[in-house]
Amino acid sequence: EKQMKVLREWEGSNDIQKIYAEITKNRKLLREYIKPFAIIGSGKTMVQCDNLISVLKQVLPRTRLSMTQWRMMALMGDKERSGMVDFDLFMKIIEGSAKQFIGQPKFK
Repeated sequence: EKQMKVLREWEGSNDIQKIYAEITKNRKLLREYIKPFAIIGSGKTMVQCDNLISVLKQVLPRTRLSMTQWRMMALMGDKERSGMVDFDLFMKIIEGSAKQFIGQPKFK
């Protein structure tokens, strides 16, 4: 319960939105880096959560997140709660959130 509240606050923050925008900007690079770890089948690109996190850290080296935050972000693409992330779903969620944010006026 408490973790969900923290996650919701964090998800709405400018920090996470900047990270979503960075991920979106680097989507081609991420896709390349994820290939060696990916299990591709039935039209899905699946990757273990920990492998996705290590690739995200490689592509976004200046992003400072706790392991919990990395995990919460990566697991958005894990619908089955299996520890396997649907990479395409993950990217769709990230890109959708980034678009929402980019379209919003900047508040000081």
